[in-house]
Amino acid sequence: MEGDRLQVTGDSKKKTRSLINISLFPDPCSLFPPVPCFLINMIKKRILICTFLALSSGFFGSLIAGQITVILHSQKCQNQAWGLKEMCSFLVTPGASWQGSTTGLWTGTILGAFVGGLITRKSSHW
Repeated sequence: MEGDRLQVTGDSKKKTRSLINISLFPDPCSLFPPVPCFLINMIKKRILICTFLALSSGFFGSLIAGQITVILHSQKCQNQAWGLKEMCSFLVTPGASWQGSTTGLWTGTILGAFVGGLITRKSSHW
């Protein structure tokens, strides 16, 4: 049988059956016995910190860049009459908002991940 193993105790040989415990998410400390468990937990915390910083800076970068781009694109409408000025701003706002927010999202996420990596890295002594 596949789960059988041979156990030798003294002079007698016994065949025992081992049960294989397979879980969906096994404990990483049991998978890598040579690696200390505290090191794996530190890596998990580092990934969580970097992910949180990247997502939060991407979100705020999206908000700020969207607002800045809308203001800059709306300046094209400043020399129009009042009605045309409002209509121009109304037409320019969605595209400018989309352009600025996607740019801010990418830039903020990349810079946030970079800063998170710098913050959580191990200090190396030259």
